[in-house]
Amino acid sequence: MREVYNTLQAFFELKKSLDPSVRFNFILFKESGPNFLESFTIDPEIVLNALKDLEPEIVRANVAGGIFSALTLITEVFKEIPDKCFRLIVLTDSGSIKIPMPYLMQLQELIDKVFTFPFFIDVVRFNIDDTEEDKKLMSLAKMCKGFIHEINSMDSLPDILEVLAIKRDIPLDAMRFQENNKKPKFNLSFYEDVAENVIPVEEKVTCPICQEKKSDEKMFQCPSCLSIIHEICGAQWAKESHIGISHIFRCHHCYYLLKLDRNFVLDVQSGKIPKKKKVKKVGFPAFLEKHNLVLKPQIKNVEDPMGVILLKPVDTMHFPMQSRKKETVSPRNKDLKVIFCINCGRIITSSYKECPTCSFPL
Repeated sequence: MREVYNTLQAFFELKKSLDPSVRFNFILFKESGPNFLESFTIDPEIVLNALKDLEPEIVRANVAGGIFSALTLITEVFKEIPDKCFRLIVLTDSGSIKIPMPYLMQLQELIDKVFTFPFFIDVVRFNIDDTEEDKKLMSLAKMCKGFIHEINSMDSLPDILEVLAIKRDIPLDAMRFQENNKKPKFNLSFYEDVAENVIPVEEKVTCPICQEKKSDEKMFQCPSCLSIIHEICGAQWAKESHIGISHIFRCHHCYYLLKLDRNFVLDVQSGKIPKKKKVKKVGFPAFLEKHNLVLKPQIKNVEDPMGVILLKPVDTMHFPMQSRKKETVSPRNKDLKVIFCINCGRIITSSYKECPTCSFPL
């Protein structure tokens, strides 16, 4: 693990030198499930210290559960931060739990929705000879222009991570969606689930978009920054900050992903409802700098979203891995589906009876 930490340290330093605004997180497994930071951090030392603290309790990784947890985290960040690429690097060895086929199909379905963020997956396989599992991981990586890197020695890991630290080009198809202001039609319901509804308010204040205070116009509040604006102004602003879907847009103040009634937005933008003054949005670098001044995130432990039933007990992982007999795994539910909690919007699987975040019954 010391070699892993040293390699990660060099990776973090290179990433920060290339992009000072880059933020990090991790996912590793304890008996109780995946662990990660509750929010991304600009300080790599927080990640390294967390990994070292958790090292004595690390067990074999459930790759499917790890990827699903990462996609959930990335989707939450996408709500808050625009104009960033998202990277997932999977480090796996012969002790990692294989991906059951039903879970593979659900991961493919989810990646199919988020690759336009844009989102990349790269997989580093350490000392593994497993063609079938390679095919599964390759199918996931290829969906978002990623790769599988096979290494037989820890000496090769620094070189691989150095390559992966370099900022990747955005996939051409994702760029096309951005340039044409279009998202794939089959992703519409996904983005509607990700975006938050605005909060109607009775309070009448000066709208920061039109700089007017009118008692006869509806107003709403952003659920993230609590900024209050006219509903009409929000629909007008949506034209300036939508993500390719006319009624799903970024808050004028905090960039949080919001949504309004589609027909209302179209009526405002088409001129059926008179337009108002425009607002100069907060510069993204200034917003990002402010956003990074949050308290140090704490480690969070959750139930494995794609847990598997092992026919033999899980051993604590020691590095380097000792050879083990292969255990048979079977999915908890062959009819597993990816769903959203209707209360808090978290991505989960249909195996849950209540949301692990807000405890809402499902």
